[in-house]
Amino acid sequence: MINTLLTVLISAISISGLAQENITQLLPDLFDLPGLQTAGKYEYFEGDDLRDLISENAAVYLEYGFVQAITQNYTGITTEANLRIEIYQMTDPEAAFGIFAYTATGQEIIDKIVYYLVLGDDYGMMVKGAYFIIASYANLPEALESIILEKISKSIDASIKEYAELPKLLVSSQPPCHDTKQSLHFRGKLAMQKMAYLDFKLPFEFSEGVYYRCDVFDYLLFIPSDNKSKKELLQETIGNILKKNTDFKASSEISGFSIKENDHLKYEVTTRNNSLVLIKYY
Repeated sequence: MINTLLTVLISAISISGLAQENITQLLPDLFDLPGLQTAGKYEYFEGDDLRDLISENAAVYLEYGFVQAITQNYTGITTEANLRIEIYQMTDPEAAFGIFAYTATGQEIIDKIVYYLVLGDDYGMMVKGAYFIIASYANLPEALESIILEKISKSIDASIKEYAELPKLLVSSQPPCHDTKQSLHFRGKLAMQKMAYLDFKLPFEFSEGVYYRCDVFDYLLFIPSDNKSKKELLQETIGNILKKNTDFKASSEISGFSIKENDHLKYEVTTRNNSLVLIKYY
């Protein structure tokens, strides 16, 4: 029995060490970072250890599906420049794109075909395969900013064989308006509530969902994981809305239910195939 436990423990340590070694290989070579040198050893995180890196935000990463992360700091050889690279491995490409889009909320996402990119004033973010990468910097010579970010993205792009993948549910769902302000694929309540605040409790569990922001409403589509009928999903959702908003009135429509406060539309609830759709009006 002791030998068996020892074998399992050694095997687990070996797998963990191999995973750590593999993710370190994604860090760019110093040849790709002109004028910079490493500042100390990299830091490695896996599982719940992520909370030591990003505290309360770790819960959203874990909700999407987090595996491991590595961070490395760099400093200027002759200047006060500094750079920090964070690489997060998620459980799959959909989880990586989800946390990338969640972090990039409100910013332009650049489609590079095999990976996606966001560029800010002092940082860059990219997603490819199951990896989400952040490069943040300060005091870099302006002429070097774009060069270094490009070198980092090309280096990581070359190291990851898998392409970035849009979540299938996000691709298959039809945007509810022509001018969608924001969109997000979520895998739990934390990410969903960050985008669209609901003043009532959802009466069901869900495996995934999508969110769209339009001019006058939020559109949410859920894939329930409870074994409830469409009728139960509708009735319990509407019941919870009315419990929290006693002045609201619900009326049955052909496609579902409309919920109003006087003459103002507040919610629409309907089911579609295996999903429940909730529209929240401003």
